[in-house]
Amino acid sequence: MISIPYYALLETVFAEQGVELYRAFSTSDGKKVLLKIDQCGDTGMAAARCSHELAVAGNLDLPCICRPLKLEYCGDTPVLVMEDRGGVLLQQYMRGRSLAIDQFLLIARRLTAATGALHRHNIAHKNVNPANIFIDPLTHEVFYTGFCAAAPVCGEGAAPNPPPADNDPAYMSPEQTGLLDREADYRTDFY
Repeated sequence: MISIPYYALLETVFAEQGVELYRAFSTSDGKKVLLKIDQCGDTGMAAARCSHELAVAGNLDLPCICRPLKLEYCGDTPVLVMEDRGGVLLQQYMRGRSLAIDQFLLIARRLTAATGALHRHNIAHKNVNPANIFIDPLTHEVFYTGFCAAAPVCGEGAAPNPPPADNDPAYMSPEQTGLLDREADYRTDFY
C-alpha cells in the first residue's frame, strides 16, 4: 500500500484499470473515508476527472452515494476523499455467489431507487457497473461511487461535460461506444 499524508490506510478495496480505492481513516478527525487515486493517463487528466467527480456529486446529500468530500494531493497525484458508508463492492459481493430471487429483486429495487434519486437530482451516472457500487452484505443497501463520467440529465448542471473516463466496455451502453451517432444520456444508466 502507498502512504498518503494525514490518512491511515486500512485496506485496499479496489485496484484495477489504473484506479486504486482504499478504505482509510483521517488522522486529523478520525473519520473513516474512501481514498480514490486515478492513475489513468496523465496527472492533469486524472486531476480533471477527480475535480469533475467532486463538482458533480460533492453537493449531493443522498443516502445512496459515497459523497466526494475534497480533493487532496500526494505529491503530484490527485487523491479524491469520499464518505465511507461501509459495505463491499458489488463485484466482490457477487463473486462466487448465486442469489435467491427475492435477494436479487431486493438489490435490483434498491439500485433502481438509487438511480432514480440521482436522476431526480439531475445527475446521470454514465458509468454504472459493479466496481462503482458498494453494497452492505447484511442490509443490502447500495451506494454509488465513481462519478467521473457523470453529467447533468438536462439543462445547466453543476459541471460541464466530463473529461473522458475509462468506462468498462462490458457495461457501456451502445451510445457510449461511439459506434452510434447518438449522445449518451440518462438512459445509459439503465443499460
